[in-house]
Amino acid sequence: MKYSQDAHINNVVASIRTRVEAPRRSEKLDKDTVEAIDIVHHGLVFTRHERGMELWRSALWQRRVEPEAEESLRAMLVYLLAAVARGELEEVSKICDCLHEIMPPQDALQPLMAGDQPR
Repeated sequence: MKYSQDAHINNVVASIRTRVEAPRRSEKLDKDTVEAIDIVHHGLVFTRHERGMELWRSALWQRRVEPEAEESLRAMLVYLLAAVARGELEEVSKICDCLHEIMPPQDALQPLMAGDQPR
């Protein structure tokens, strides 16, 4: 099956939204929720969103990924996927090493050469 950047971004954003909006069993956040809220933070910082703190707090306290935060996530992912496709893996680490977990393998991002079959 051919890699789809849009599908990957949609899956990542949906996963982050699901983890942020999941009911919390206690006051202590689980690892998946912390990572999702951290990724929301990275997206807001990446885009230098003027309401970044407010949107991050919404994810943390109201368990909501606001549309503006989602737009920031998508912008960051488009940038990072293009960088990884160019072989610039260090761009991911410049934001945060935690983002490597949501990146597809680099070879999935390489354009197919003439005669190659999709995987």
